[in-house]
Amino acid sequence: MTFSHDGIHDSLTQLFSAPYFYEELDRQMALSERSGSKFTIIRCVLRVENTSEQDFEAINFSHFLSSLTRKNECVARMAENEYVILVPEPELNAAVVLSRIVRAHNSNESTVATLSTSIIEHRAKESSLELLNRLDKTPLST
Repeated sequence: MTFSHDGIHDSLTQLFSAPYFYEELDRQMALSERSGSKFTIIRCVLRVENTSEQDFEAINFSHFLSSLTRKNECVARMAENEYVILVPEPELNAAVVLSRIVRAHNSNESTVATLSTSIIEHRAKESSLELLNRLDKTPLST
C-alpha cells in the first residue's frame, strides 16, 4: 500500500489534515462574522486499548465519518485518535450529525474502540484560538 501526502488530506484516513482544518475554521469564522451565521464543531476521540488495531480503527472510523457527513462539513483528523467535524450550522443540526455518528459506531460490531464526543457552538467575537481552547476544555461524553 502506498501513501502520499498532499498537505490537505491525512495520509492514513484520507480525511482533511489539521492544517487544512485550521484554514477552513478561519474561513468559517470570517463568514460567520460577515453574515451572522452560526457554526458548530464536533470533537470525537477514539480510545483503542490494543495499539496493534489502532490504524485499522482509524481507517474504519474515517469511513464512518465520510459516509455519515455531508460535503459541506469539514471532517479532519487532528491527532492519532482525535477527529473534528466543522458543521456550518447551529448546534441543534450538529446534534443530529453527532447522534448518527454515535449510533453507527455503537452498532458496528467489528470495532474495539470506545468513542467519546463533545460539541460546541461558535460564539460571536470569539477567536479561533479561544474556540479551540474551549473545545479542548469541554468534557467528553461516552
